[in-house]
Amino acid sequence: MERFEHYTLGRKVKVESDHKPLEIISKKSLVSAPKRLQRMLLRLQKFDYEITYKRGLEMYLADTLSRAYLPTVQIQRNDSEDRVLAITDRAKSEKDAESVTMSEYVTISSETLKKIKSANSRDETMQKLYKTIKDGWPERDELTPDIQIFYTFRDELTSQDGLIFKGDRIVIPPTLKGEILQKVHSSHIGIQGCYRRTKESLYWPNMMKDIESFIKECPVCATIQGEQGKETLISHEIPDRPWQKIGTDLFQFDDKQYLITVDYYSDFFEIDRLHDKKSKEVITKLKAQMARHGLPEILISDNGPSYNSKEFAYFSENYEFKHTTSSPLYPKSNGKVENAVRIAKNLMKKCQLDKSDPFLALLDWRNTPSENIGTSAVQRLMARRTRTLLPIKTELLKPALTPNVKERLRERKHRSAFYYNRTAKDLPEIKSGETVRIQPFGHEKNWTKAKVNEKVNIRSYQVITKQKTFALHK
Repeated sequence: MERFEHYTLGRKVKVESDHKPLEIISKKSLVSAPKRLQRMLLRLQKFDYEITYKRGLEMYLADTLSRAYLPTVQIQRNDSEDRVLAITDRAKSEKDAESVTMSEYVTISSETLKKIKSANSRDETMQKLYKTIKDGWPERDELTPDIQIFYTFRDELTSQDGLIFKGDRIVIPPTLKGEILQKVHSSHIGIQGCYRRTKESLYWPNMMKDIESFIKECPVCATIQGEQGKETLISHEIPDRPWQKIGTDLFQFDDKQYLITVDYYSDFFEIDRLHDKKSKEVITKLKAQMARHGLPEILISDNGPSYNSKEFAYFSENYEFKHTTSSPLYPKSNGKVENAVRIAKNLMKKCQLDKSDPFLALLDWRNTPSENIGTSAVQRLMARRTRTLLPIKTELLKPALTPNVKERLRERKHRSAFYYNRTAKDLPEIKSGETVRIQPFGHEKNWTKAKVNEKVNIRSYQVITKQKTFALHK
């Protein structure tokens, strides 16, 4: 390209070469090219060319001239002195380009360098790779499986002084991967951070996978970690009728304790003031609710002391409803109640600031039609509207059944699940006998190691620690 620069510069040039790797090398970036080729690619930057492979047997003119080349003679005539000196300088430049010492461009201790060289000399795969680079790459099918994984980027591989490089990166032999991983993760940086550090100067096949596996098995990182990513939404089944399934929980507002009870069909909730959080007080309030609305078939609560007692177990048996508890530290499994608590607290806070009646606010909320459903919570529970301070036709206060409620509730759940699941991902199932880490709670500050005993429900497992047995959500 330079010899015929008067003809090649400024126009599209098609170059035919019998050196097949050169076709791929010319399309790569300077960073990924080996050091010994970077100077050549830099010198070619000003040209617009396209290299295509052509078999040597078909390159008749070039092959003939290469076999009948003229001998190099140093001409000592005065009139051609400048030309001879230019040729000599060019030869020296080419010599420099071919004698690049790759290890000089990598900051590495002499001890580590010796270890890599020694491991390369003992490793069978690295020796085969070294020989393949030196002798030339055959077709992919002719290579053994351990060398085939290098085939796609064969043009980036170079060997020098007992080391193998992929571009600027040193190829690490399998026997040193463990030691390198220890150094990479010595500061306990995350998976992506460790990978970004490593890929700048080192390489080995499946490097990202090895780093991920190594960090996941690190006991220090497993003990101190953040919360898991959320999984896809699994909604409760919509009941067939009002007050068939209810949820209950305790909450505190303005240093006072309250009990909230919500219906899973209508979203209607009741709020009761508690004088204490003992089971007896909670049971008394629930009995009043059930006397008003009827006995439910299922009651869902957390595992708090008020619900996890012999008194409450006797109450559920005597009133003939099934008591289901949610996993500790996972209030989303009883999300209906959590949402009702949030609404109730907001109403109470606003009424406190406005110095208005919270009972009238609760009455208005119960009579407000739900979005995309068209009916209010009190309509779905009692099949009628209740009178408020807002003027209303008498006809609207008469009892009337609301059709297609369940279908509209199902559509609302599907819509919520669609938007929720866009940023959620299911975690793999856990098998009995597996060792896991459970999220800290109570006085614990770190994730605790535990053993899975059995699966008790969807995404819920019974796990055993040194202290006790828990039923936890995955």
